[in-house]
Amino acid sequence: MSVAKSRHFGTKKMNVDGFVDYGTDIISQQSDKLVDHVLVFIFRPYHACWIQPIAVFATSGAAPTRILGQIILRAIVSLHSVGAIVTSVVSDGAQTNKGVYKAFGINASIKDLKFSIEHPVDEKTKIFFMFDMPHIMKCIRNLIFNQKQVQFNEWLVLYKHLKSLYWLDKNYPIRYCFKLTKAHLYPNSWDKNEVAVQVLSDTTANRLAYYRDTLGVQEIIGSDDTEDMLRLLNAAFV
Repeated sequence: MSVAKSRHFGTKKMNVDGFVDYGTDIISQQSDKLVDHVLVFIFRPYHACWIQPIAVFATSGAAPTRILGQIILRAIVSLHSVGAIVTSVVSDGAQTNKGVYKAFGINASIKDLKFSIEHPVDEKTKIFFMFDMPHIMKCIRNLIFNQKQVQFNEWLVLYKHLKSLYWLDKNYPIRYCFKLTKAHLYPNSWDKNEVAVQVLSDTTANRLAYYRDTLGVQEIIGSDDTEDMLRLLNAAFV
C-alpha cells in the first residue's frame, strides 16, 4: 500500500519517524530512505469471518526478498506462540513475493513440483504457499487479452469470442451480462489491475452457450472451449 513521504519528530520517543523500519531485529540497508509504502501482514482463520492485522512495516518500494522471508518466518513463529497455527501463506504475484517463495523452495515446475514447507515450530504441520485468487484471475485474463489465443487445459481459448459476446449482448433487447462493460473487454493500464472476475464467470459462459447453441450466432461458433474454461474458473469460487 503506497503512502506519502513524510518526516515527523516524535517528542515522546525523541526520534524522527518516516524512515524504513522492519523492526529492531532486522537490519536493512534502506534505513536511511523515506517511507513510500506500507507492508501489512494479516491473519485470517479458515473457519471464521474475521481478519486481524498482525504487523505493519514501513518500506521504500517493495520489501527486499531476504527481509520479507525473515518477516514471514517471524510472523509464523509469533502466531504459533499464542496458539494460532499457520497452514498457508497467501500473497499477490509481485516479483518479490515470487522470490520469497523460491527461497523457501517452492517450485511450480512439473518435474520438481513443491508447494509446501515444514512448519518451523511444528514438524507435523505443513505450510502451503499460494497466490490469491483475484490476482490469478487477473493474470489469466491479461494473458488471454494480450495473446488473443491461449491453450488452456487442452482447450483453445479465443479472445474474439469474449469480445463478440460483449457487443452482441450490449445490443440485445434484454442484457444478460449487464455487469460487463467496455472496460472489461478493452481495459486500459488501470483496468488491467482491477476488473477480471466478471469476465471469467459462469454468467459469461451461459451467455456464450445461449448465443452459440440457441441462436446459432456465427461469431460465437466454436466457443465451446472458451465456455469450458470459464466454468472451470468460476468453480474456484464455489
